[in-house]
Amino acid sequence: MNVKTDILWRIGVLYFSIVLLGLIIIGRIIYLQYFERDKWNKANTLTTSEIIIPPNRGDICAEDGRYWLRQFLIMK
Repeated sequence: MNVKTDILWRIGVLYFSIVLLGLIIIGRIIYLQYFERDKWNKANTLTTSEIIIPPNRGDICAEDGRYWLRQFLIMK
């Protein structure tokens, strides 16, 4: 084989591999969307919860240590 056909063969193999990988990914997406939809929707409702975490409040200081803003914790 001369150099040109060798390069074309390698590019063809690379192109075929990329197309095959893309088709596998698209096939997997379609499979998950249509055939495993109920499984994943059920799992999503079982594990989802909302937790409100109160932020830590503190003082905002300048570079020299002076306070720009002071916040105090107010207990209700």
